[in-house]
Amino acid sequence: MVLLVLGVYLGLFIGAYFFLFRLPRNRNRFDSMPGLYSKQLPFIGNLLQVFPFVAKRRIDLFFINVVQTVGPIARLKIPGLGTCYAISDVNAVRKILKGGSDRHPNCFIRGTDIHRAAMDFSPFVLATLPSGPLWKKHRKAMQPAFGPVHLRRTFAVATDSIQKLLRNWSARIRLANETQSQLPVVKSALDMHYLVADIVCKVLMSVDFDLIPKEDEIDRPVREDVKEFFDAVAWALEHIMLRVMLPKWLWTLARVSAKDVASRRAVLEKVFKRAIAAKQSGTSLHVHLREEDPSAPNLHMDVLDRLLSLQSSSSDDPATTTTFTAEEVQGEMFTFLSAGQDGTTNAILFALFELSKRPDLQSRLASEIISSSGGGGPQSLTLEKLTDLRLLDAVVRETLRLHYITPFAIRNIAYDIEDGAFDVDGYTARKGDVVFVVVGGVHLSTEYYGPDAGVFNPDRWLDEKLDAGAAGTFLPFGDGPMNCIGQKIAMIEIRVALAHIFAQFKVELACHPDDIEIAVTTTKGIKELPLKISHL
Repeated sequence: MVLLVLGVYLGLFIGAYFFLFRLPRNRNRFDSMPGLYSKQLPFIGNLLQVFPFVAKRRIDLFFINVVQTVGPIARLKIPGLGTCYAISDVNAVRKILKGGSDRHPNCFIRGTDIHRAAMDFSPFVLATLPSGPLWKKHRKAMQPAFGPVHLRRTFAVATDSIQKLLRNWSARIRLANETQSQLPVVKSALDMHYLVADIVCKVLMSVDFDLIPKEDEIDRPVREDVKEFFDAVAWALEHIMLRVMLPKWLWTLARVSAKDVASRRAVLEKVFKRAIAAKQSGTSLHVHLREEDPSAPNLHMDVLDRLLSLQSSSSDDPATTTTFTAEEVQGEMFTFLSAGQDGTTNAILFALFELSKRPDLQSRLASEIISSSGGGGPQSLTLEKLTDLRLLDAVVRETLRLHYITPFAIRNIAYDIEDGAFDVDGYTARKGDVVFVVVGGVHLSTEYYGPDAGVFNPDRWLDEKLDAGAAGTFLPFGDGPMNCIGQKIAMIEIRVALAHIFAQFKVELACHPDDIEIAVTTTKGIKELPLKISHL
């Protein structure tokens, strides 16, 4: 009898397995969409294929492999998310990022998956807020703080900050010459984190945390408070993506529970409160800005000014008011002190990494920058001249293409589609299904960028015949209404840093390229980049 019962249960299990995971029914009503069906297992879907990439912190490579081997529109299953789609087809990508198409309007929204994963850090981070009135309120409140006045301020602050850092580099070279030692090696990852954080804090919060080492601080130890903050940001960005991929009941086992988050959140909140205190006490840099132009105080309001001006102790639903709670203010500080700072830093690092292997490009860049500055050096560059540097622009764009800083844009299906999902006849989708726009799959496609798509080649952006960056094929900051709010500021920071470095220095990788550790979490980045530096 026992064997009979076990046999029945086994039969039911095998039948359910083939019915749900092997037969065409798994393809959402017999549609023809390609997918990883043959490798799916009951309950865990494609977890066995995903997990090795997650463990190596290269989840981007899993999705790129899917779209390159299965197809530019492919279906799979991930335990924490359910049915997912990996998309690199440009026509589909453009519709997804714009929110829908004529055939299926308002079909693609930012759902609750990322918001759920970031909730314990803050429920009010613009980059994770679901589509809806709360997201619109936050975007509208912050948008004016990224206008032309602030772009010019970014240029001025970035110029001052990079010059301060490079005076420290020059002091290192002088010391090496005096002691007849080898070329100095700088920890460029730490230096670029200092640089970008310094700019972000000054531009978006008008607060100076004195992050960049002074000229005579050659051997300044890493400040513990700064290290603690950078470590907390890195942990947050890494584990938000891990939370996205895992069902909530596994968070404790994976050490990403609310308890694990609490200590890192405390570190971030300490920095936020320090910045707010400086602003409210009148000791921030912003006071001096207003003194310079007292006739237009609102014109120069930075992001933190705007948030604090809207702050209220109201207990009303945040989505139904125009005011901000203290928690909302801190949530947006997390946005630009984490994602904003981390993404720009890694873009600069990847450019340094690629250029360190190309002395020919370094020479060309130096010639272009010095020529444009009229021989006066990079400090004489204006914002207009900076944006006219074609080779520099090509280097930045090629860096952002090959080393996509944001590996995915994630959306949810807003309603059932019985036919024509992604505007392809015969494809179906269900409300709540998750869509991964695979940015690396688009950027590395030989269809869009030719047979050398995997090679660093800035000249592709200088040849109009190649049509590099055609609509939908270049997505470093996303696209559509939810694109990166700070992308123009980020581009200025990157260009200023590279222009000043390569107008004055030559850089050489101080280790083998294969020793450089690249990791993908919420963003793609370099852990450390040791560079030998010398003057031109």
